[in-house]
Amino acid sequence: MQGNYSRSPNGGLGGDKARGIIRSTNMGNPTSRAALFGKKLAIDPDAFARMTDAGIFNSIVSNEPVEIKVLYK
Repeated sequence: MQGNYSRSPNGGLGGDKARGIIRSTNMGNPTSRAALFGKKLAIDPDAFARMTDAGIFNSIVSNEPVEIKVLYK
């Protein structure tokens, strides 16, 4: 289901505040991963067939902790 998500009429996932966008090319960057902090859904609208850091991806989708770096609040 690359780059796709569905909406329920009542915003069942929590709307825009519950989802984060990350590109598969930036998956290894802790600063890019910070956009997913507190999100329920991670979206890659332009997913590539090849991922350079599958270990980080596997950790994110299995809800394991990953390092992030927040630059601005």
